[in-house]
Amino acid sequence: MTKQEAQALVKYNDDIKNHRWTSKPQIRKYDKVYNGKLRIVFGERRYIRDNDSEKLVDRLGDILVTLYEKAEENRIVREAREEAERKRVEEARRREENRQRKEQEIRLVKELVNKAEDYRIAKEIREYIQAMIDSGNEDITPAWIEWARKKADWYDPSIATEDEYLGKRQHEKNAEEKEKSL
Repeated sequence: MTKQEAQALVKYNDDIKNHRWTSKPQIRKYDKVYNGKLRIVFGERRYIRDNDSEKLVDRLGDILVTLYEKAEENRIVREAREEAERKRVEEARRREENRQRKEQEIRLVKELVNKAEDYRIAKEIREYIQAMIDSGNEDITPAWIEWARKKADWYDPSIATEDEYLGKRQHEKNAEEKEKSL
């Protein structure tokens, strides 16, 4: 910005503060003034410009070759960047799939352990029923035996009967969740 442009800007701001009518000064956006010579810039340090010995019109072949070379460089850089992005996305997708597979495997193992625990309890109930029958206890009635066998079948995940009062047992849940659902 030149001295005159700075003074014009100060005067404009003063006029605005004092509520006077004024128009905004026309200040150039660029410091470089056109000198009549063209320059074509192809990148950070590559350019072709007019000079005293030859004009740009005479160098159209060089300009086209340079444009092609620069386009090829840009294509190679773009493809490398896209390939790196594809690899990054693929790696992220693979990690996410592995994480999901691991979570699913953990869930399936927990379900298996919970079902095995229910099966063990059902087996113990059946052994208890048989022991009570074998002991010849007079308090054991056929109705109690039938009721106890139904509860063992309800506990057993291989049979998984539905109880009329307790509903269907959710064998895949852990003991705390099963207790809450009772």
